[in-house]
Amino acid sequence: MCCFDHGHYSTLSTLLDKFTPQHQVRIKARLLDPWFDADCRHCKAATRKLDKAYRKKLRDQSRSAWQMQFSSQQELFQQKLVAYWTTTIDACGSNSKALWSKL
Repeated sequence: MCCFDHGHYSTLSTLLDKFTPQHQVRIKARLLDPWFDADCRHCKAATRKLDKAYRKKLRDQSRSAWQMQFSSQQELFQQKLVAYWTTTIDACGSNSKALWSKL
């Protein structure tokens, strides 16, 4: 059973239209970075899990574990980024058109 009868729904709908008119929202899909692979996803999930545990318990031990994991995640991401771009740039060789297409 609905909690609003049609009269209340009509009034509510009118108020919503008046104070919050509809407008089009564009959402751009953000492509994942090409270097972000399964290792990165696994590491990020582990970091989120430890962050959640820390926020739930608020203990120094939980905080320390989360911070160590976060530092490890940052290091992994940096390594993946550098490795990807080094390989990509090397693969372009002296072909400047191919290099500019990557940038």
